[in-house]
Formats: sequence, structure tokens, C-alpha cells
Amino acid sequence: VGMSSMVRTFIEALNRLEDTGDADPITALFKDEATVSNPLVLHEGQGREAARAFWLAYREAFQSIRSEFRHIIDSDGVAFLEWVSIGATREGPFRYGGVSVIEHREDKITGFRSYFDPAHLHAHDGETRRHVGHESPLVAAQKDDAEDHAKNGGYQ
Repeated sequence: VGMSSMVRTFIEALNRLEDTGDADPITALFKDEATVSNPLVLHEGQGREAARAFWLAYREAFQSIRSEFRHIIDSDGVAFLEWVSIGATREGPFRYGGVSVIEHREDKITGFRSYFDPAHLHAHDGETRRHVGHESPLVAAQKDDAEDHAKNGGYQ
């Protein structure tokens, strides 16, 4: 299954946001009722204005950032994008990875969720803190959420 034009446009808009700080192209991809969330957002925002605030806060958190996509599965209105982001914050360089889930309909995003371990954002000099010998609470919560979705018919 190939990548939809919407996912291709999302990646181009994300690259533009990361390179220039311009949130207009990525914001325009969201439907008015779209939801956005990640482990650092404590509530789900809704709509284009929430998407704009989400993406502006994302970009402003970094001095520099560039995301590269390793694997993309896009089928029946749901895309899973595995990514690695490299850049710098005021605390120093970082490298972290995760997965984003994009629900889309009619070339617009209806839902966006990103999953990653926030501890990896605070890496210094290329060293990443890890939970040794056990899963981090975030990883456990993400597994539980995925299992719940699987039991209840998937992401719909």
C-alpha cells in the first residue's frame, strides 16, 4: 500500500514548520473537529486553532529540529509514521524517536496522536536516559492504550 497524498503533504508541511517556523501549511491540513495530542499535552485540543497552538508549541520547544521518517503504513484513513527527530534545545543536542498516528478523511486530518518517551527529549551530548531493567511508565501506558484499542475494534 502506498502513501496517500495527504501523508506526503503532511511530511512536507512538517519539514517546512521545522525549517522555517511556518505553521500555516500544517495547520491547513486539519479538519475543524480534529483532535491533537502527545505525551506532553495533558488534554486533547480540538480544531484548527488547537492544531496551530500544538504545532507552534512543538516548534518553539527546539532551537533546531529535523524529523526523518523510517516506516510509514497508510491504509483506510489511518497512517502510522515511525520517526526519529534530531536537533537541539537550550540544554543541548537530542535525538529521540516515536510513532505518530494520523487519522484522515477527504485529504484532511481528523486526529493526530504522537507517542514517544519524553525523557529522551532531555538528552545531553547524545546520551539518552533510559529506564534500565523495566519499562518506563509511559511505554506501559502506551501498550495498555494500544491493547485497549485492539480489543475494541482498533482505531476508528
